[in-house]
Amino acid sequence: MNLKSSFQKIKNIFWHLPKNFLINLWFKFPSRKLILIGVTGTDGKTTTCHLIHHILTASGIKAGLFSTTGAKIGDKEYPTKLHMTSPDPFLINQLLKKMIEERCTHVVCEVTARALDQFRFFGFKFKVAAITNTSHEHLDYFSNIRKYT
Repeated sequence: MNLKSSFQKIKNIFWHLPKNFLINLWFKFPSRKLILIGVTGTDGKTTTCHLIHHILTASGIKAGLFSTTGAKIGDKEYPTKLHMTSPDPFLINQLLKKMIEERCTHVVCEVTARALDQFRFFGFKFKVAAITNTSHEHLDYFSNIRKYT
């Protein structure tokens, strides 16, 4: 383990994890009230999420979505203006709370490996998880392919 990955691990455990726990506590763990579908992988996450969301809504299921392109609750779009695949846990929980208020039952989440490593989805219990693919693209953050996958 190199110095950079050691520092990141410490930061994840002593900063991201407690922060994200408190955010979940503040919002009363909204993810527990929804059926979560997570999509991860190097490429194809956004397209896959949008296809799943479309299938759910076309089937009559009230579904939410958040991805790189923004958030959707039913047919209504909410631009996050962040251009991030997995936004900050405060925004994620805020969107989930709104989805519950709008009576969504399912949420499709675009999830990065980096976000998982940083506990941005702490407390989430994904009912379905999909991996589109993996490649060496993110080895700037993960020190080797084993840690990435």
